[in-house]
Amino acid sequence: MTNESGQKYNWSDWHRFDDEKALTALPNEPGVYEVRTDFGIGRLQGNSSLVTIGRAKNLKDRRDKQKVGDTTRYLNRAEKWLLQANHVLEFRYRVCRSFEEAKYAESVGQLEYESQHWELPPGNDRLELAPVKNRIKELFGISIEQMVIDLLQGKLEISDIGDKLRTSTAIISTLVVYFGNNNP
Repeated sequence: MTNESGQKYNWSDWHRFDDEKALTALPNEPGVYEVRTDFGIGRLQGNSSLVTIGRAKNLKDRRDKQKVGDTTRYLNRAEKWLLQANHVLEFRYRVCRSFEEAKYAESVGQLEYESQHWELPPGNDRLELAPVKNRIKELFGISIEQMVIDLLQGKLEISDIGDKLRTSTAIISTLVVYFGNNNP
């Protein structure tokens, strides 16, 4: 994944929730994170150990609150159930230049997951498409709905959109599913 300027940001290694060294090393920067568990969870299509795809204004604050803060507030239902059942939770993160970039990266990650599994991770209850809509408007000067119409009418190519958005054609296809049902 690259940021808006094309600079490459890499994912960290996976760390357990109780890894104090990893928690103290978290950066005080915006970013996107993923949480996984120690087994594959059946999905509509296949299975995955990924529980949550999220974003944070400050990665260190986000994980600190989940570790020592009010877990009833900072953990989602799936994470609470898994911890209660004594499953291992691990996280990894990727720093972003801005919180806006983190929101976009979260949306793209969720779309990518949904394109593979036909549903969101169990810890995500909704897909936030506004960052993707904004990026399409910014890059193409049209709404996402118009982009879908143009795709369906052959005025745009999926690969061109994927290249400009720096994302996969599977994600663009998922957007067409979301917004193409009411279009010609």
